Amino acid sequence: MRRFNHRITLSTGQTLEVTIDKSDEKPLGIIHILHGVAEHKDRYDHIVEYLCKRGFHVIRHNHRGHGINIEESTRGHFNTLQDLVDDVKEVGDTFRNELNSDLPYILLGHSMGSLIARKFVHDYPDDVDILLLSGTVVYSNLRGKLNLYGLKIVNLFLGSSTKSKFINNIAFKTTNREHKDLNKDNKWISESDENREQYEQDTYAGFPVSHKVLLETVKATVQTKKPSFIKKQNFNMPILLVSGKEDHFGGFGKGIKQLASIYKRSGVKHVTVQLYKNKRHEVLFETNQYAVYEHLYNWLIMQIKLLEKEESPNE
Repeated sequence: MRRFNHRITLSTGQTLEVTIDKSDEKPLGIIHILHGVAEHKDRYDHIVEYLCKRGFHVIRHNHRGHGINIEESTRGHFNTLQDLVDDVKEVGDTFRNELNSDLPYILLGHSMGSLIARKFVHDYPDDVDILLLSGTVVYSNLRGKLNLYGLKIVNLFLGSSTKSKFINNIAFKTTNREHKDLNKDNKWISESDENREQYEQDTYAGFPVSHKVLLETVKATVQTKKPSFIKKQNFNMPILLVSGKEDHFGGFGKGIKQLASIYKRSGVKHVTVQLYKNKRHEVLFETNQYAVYEHLYNWLIMQIKLLEKEESPNE
């Protein structure tokens, strides 16, 4: 594989850090990885190397307010999730043309990145051939409304750009109660001690985010679950939902199954759920990560073969 790091300026004037990894094998597709909140693209090196060795070119970029070479005042803040969706469009279009725009284009979004991906396939239904959602967020209708109203009040009275440690703790670290281990701040992230330690020692991960970022992610969680929203996307695009059974943000598997059911009832033809016992939010970084990668790869190969059959029905 060959790696190329870029700093690009988008048409909006926004500068983003982008990494392109080109496979040396016969290319099967292009995978665009969208990282989660308060982390960065470089944490995905292991899965990128795995995918490249098996014939996938990989695009990944740091979202606004995330990354290494950014102004510290901007870290942990963006104005709207829609801005991030539109950034994905421009980054994807730019580098797909360079790699080979005829190859299947696959979005792999983790956590907040999965919400961006869910919005992207609504806004640009003809762009994506296959959708992978890792650790996606699913709230019950009641919890979604309560979170939304609560964060609207927080933004109104405490400020949208403020990064309150107290509010961030409520959003993330109170989830430890579900794991009965309050002395470990990031227990919710992963069963893997090694992964949690790396996360905690990473200067560019685990930082507080603004109240607006929290509000935007909750808004997207509520919005992208609605059947009326889902019905705007391409029903022929296969979707894989990957999550740990102990992921608080996926409703401990129940929310993931519920979202899959909503997709199917809304008309999506191919929806697959893969839940991993005892695994948590960062299912791509767990102790069984290579087994997860293998499952992703096998599922992708199956979907690509089906795409090829649809494109060549007479062969």
